Amino acid sequence: MFDAYRHFRTQPRTRGIGIAAAFLFAAATVFGTGAAQAGMFQDRWDGALDSRATLSGSAFQTDGHIALTVPPGAQSGALTIADLDPGRAVTAFTLSTKVFIGGGSGADGMAVSFGDPATLTGYQDGVGTGLAVSLDTYDNGGDTHNAIELFYNGSSFAVGPSTTLRTGSYVPLDIVVHANGDIWVRHNGSAFQATIPGWAGLAGRQFVFSAQTGGLDDEHAVEDLTIATIPSSAYFEECSASPTPDGTFYGNGRQDDFYCRLTDNSSSQEGSFVMPDQDTGVAIDSFMAQFEKFIDFGGGADGLSFSFGDLPAASFGESGAGSGLTVSWPTYNNDRLRVFYGGTLIYESGPRQLRGQWTKVSVGVRPDGLMFITDTADGTNPIAALTLQIPSWNPQSGWQFGWGARTGGVTDNHAIDRLAITTGTCGDGVVDVGEDCDDGNNTDGDCCSATCGYETSGSSCGDAGTDCIVQDTCDGAGTCVDNGFQTSGTTCNGVAGECEVQDTCDGSGSCTDNGFATSGTNCGDAGTECTVQDTCDGSGSCTDNGFATSGTNCGDAGTECTVQDTCDGAGSCTDNGFATSGTNCGDAGTECTVQDTCDGSGSCTDNGFQTSGTTCNGVAGECEVQDTCDGSGSCTDNGFATSGTTCNGVAGECEVQDTCDGSG
Repeated sequence: MFDAYRHFRTQPRTRGIGIAAAFLFAAATVFGTGAAQAGMFQDRWDGALDSRATLSGSAFQTDGHIALTVPPGAQSGALTIADLDPGRAVTAFTLSTKVFIGGGSGADGMAVSFGDPATLTGYQDGVGTGLAVSLDTYDNGGDTHNAIELFYNGSSFAVGPSTTLRTGSYVPLDIVVHANGDIWVRHNGSAFQATIPGWAGLAGRQFVFSAQTGGLDDEHAVEDLTIATIPSSAYFEECSASPTPDGTFYGNGRQDDFYCRLTDNSSSQEGSFVMPDQDTGVAIDSFMAQFEKFIDFGGGADGLSFSFGDLPAASFGESGAGSGLTVSWPTYNNDRLRVFYGGTLIYESGPRQLRGQWTKVSVGVRPDGLMFITDTADGTNPIAALTLQIPSWNPQSGWQFGWGARTGGVTDNHAIDRLAITTGTCGDGVVDVGEDCDDGNNTDGDCCSATCGYETSGSSCGDAGTDCIVQDTCDGAGTCVDNGFQTSGTTCNGVAGECEVQDTCDGSGSCTDNGFATSGTNCGDAGTECTVQDTCDGSGSCTDNGFATSGTNCGDAGTECTVQDTCDGAGSCTDNGFATSGTNCGDAGTECTVQDTCDGSGSCTDNGFQTSGTTCNGVAGECEVQDTCDGSGSCTDNGFATSGTTCNGVAGECEVQDTCDGSG
């Protein structure tokens, strides 16, 4: 914000006063396209139309310029720039552009206005309410044409020298309005100055570029436009005996009835005037200074300076003071304009006539260090009208503005008057010249950086990204884009535990707590032969159900030759090994089958059958034939002794021999 404005004026003088300063923002300066800045408009028309610019009638954007009219005739078109300082009156401004008039049969002209666009009637004459600079090219019989005419509230108050307006090429047009109503206009190198009658600044007004054709025609176009406004601020004072200027004089410096005198026309004097810190400890990153200076009435020594830096509480001369910025006008055997920064010479002009008249000076520096200087006395041959880059521009808090002058054996009267200082600081909430944005702070992360530039597209801003909120991001043009919320059902609050139901986003930025798994839901240690399955308790915890009791069967099942494995009561399954070798298994031993036995390694050995002929079924009786094994595990019934076979031993002498009956 231009938040410190001090203007010290003298009482009206009988001698002449220098004309308005030359343009502050040179047309040769290259700016970014369409930067959105309050109090500042810059566009080269090589991208999307700035949102504050409106085209009407026949006007259109094409090939890096705005065409207001093109042949054939009977056209009218306008480019309107919105109010750059809403709620504040604009007391001064600089406008620099390039205009094209030609390519047709020659009519009717164009105008640049600052006023009410609703009062635009004759497009070549500008608005009826406000300030208008008319470039009329058609002779309507007795009116002004082929010269620039100035209007205020519909009344003509100045006409410039005759000049060629229909150049058929793009040529510079510069307009500077000072707070005291002085206006300076330069078209294609031809310049003049005037004073706007009753000028007190305008509030709520807009810049308008308009053109019109009739039966005859021409192309009227605009390119490379820069506008910088200075809104009204605290107050205006003059460097007269009353009131006392807001600053301090040192050495031979003093206030008198007419101006702030730095030295008299006396030898060996040195005087300075230093303004207090305009932003109370906050670093000023940009400023514009306007003042009048006078050097004369002596033999020509030693000169005058303007400084912005860490100024001493003491007088200083034409070389300036402090470690900041100095513009110097040395006059002793070296009449040249010089610029110093950090004690280093960064610019020196050729020989100039620095003495003999009051001149108006404008010095401006943007936050990026681009510096503008104009110094003019007669409006046509400026002492200076230049743009230069200050290397490593880094102003510090507490820096002050001051003017100093010195004489030696040769003398001069050195004086200054009408001192106007406007300052800008990043973080004051108002976009200054050279700033992309200013959101009232000096922090990153809100799309306007700590140095008042746009943060890169995709940078984080606004709502922080959470499980259910998508991180807001910058669009690269100072706006924080709301990226909304995660879709409904997106997981949140981390991964759910075994006994928790996964929380999910509700689609509106909140994470819904979906509670716990039901009691008895498996969790933790999986159930095994020797471990009891852990289960949820219904409150989000997993209950450890421990182990199977000692001796519970597990592992290898018990068989004839394998001992049953059992749990040890601590979750492990004990391998109990095998039955000892020789343990019965498999086929049971019979008269004709050999008993199967374990081999001690868990296998059952098949021991086969009794050999064929092995007796079986017990011992045969006297009348039975002995049964025998068949060698395949079966016992063969061999039947009975034949009938008559003796039995029951040998009969006695008195007994008849017993015999088998053949049936056993």
